[in-house]
Amino acid sequence: MMAGFVGIVLGIIDDKYDLNPYLRFGAQIICILIVIFGGVQIDYINHPSGIGVLPLTKIFINFGHNFSIQPLSFLLAFFWILWNMNMISWSNGVDGQFPLITTVAALVIGILGLSDVNQLRTSTIAFAVAGAALGTLPFSWYPSKILYGFGATAIGLVLSSLSILNGTKVATTLLVLLVPSLDAILTIVRRIRSGRAPFWGDRSHLHHKLLDLGLSHRQIALFYGLAGVLLGSISIVSSGQGKLIAIITASGGFVFFLTLLNYLPEIKNGKPQGD
Repeated sequence: MMAGFVGIVLGIIDDKYDLNPYLRFGAQIICILIVIFGGVQIDYINHPSGIGVLPLTKIFINFGHNFSIQPLSFLLAFFWILWNMNMISWSNGVDGQFPLITTVAALVIGILGLSDVNQLRTSTIAFAVAGAALGTLPFSWYPSKILYGFGATAIGLVLSSLSILNGTKVATTLLVLLVPSLDAILTIVRRIRSGRAPFWGDRSHLHHKLLDLGLSHRQIALFYGLAGVLLGSISIVSSGQGKLIAIITASGGFVFFLTLLNYLPEIKNGKPQGD
């Protein structure tokens, strides 16, 4: 909660003063360290076949005075939270997109936690996040009356932390957020290949391509929401192996879909695809 509060405060400051992306990145690291040193770490990874788990806490560095760090657990949690903070924040390009994605992801995390009596508190927080996000939807639906800024990263921090606390449901959360995650990965690759920093904004996201093709804000927001519902439903009913197959299959379909989107403007304008 402290890290989320810090993220919200930094978001308010950024909205007012438009902080440099590198300052925002440094602020994210501070928030993540607060969470991790508060005990939120990935202690194990479930084997996709369900035959067991891979413990990550057997390797540790002892600093004495009852203080030690498990480097594998620490690093996986760090990059998982950092990834979700930025990916969720980038999924805010059209009106209604962000609250729908957040609502679906939080609901799935909450529903999965209901099967374990020890995770009821985590589920309660997840449902509260879903309710808060859904409550803003009428105001952020096109044409929006409110805009999410850098403070949206606080939601990514909360969701990723809940996915760890909820019995390490990292694969489940990844499946629910697969479309914005893959979009973010490809966007980062394009920015790096063009010699730009990955955290500088541009118009290369999927929602920008869909806008250029003539889809409305409402249609794009619904696309992201329905994709999350479909993949979230699969994650709820699937085993570990089923989730892995779903992630691979959906990833392949998304890459094909995005490749098709890149060629559609040329086909629409009657231009040759070769040169």
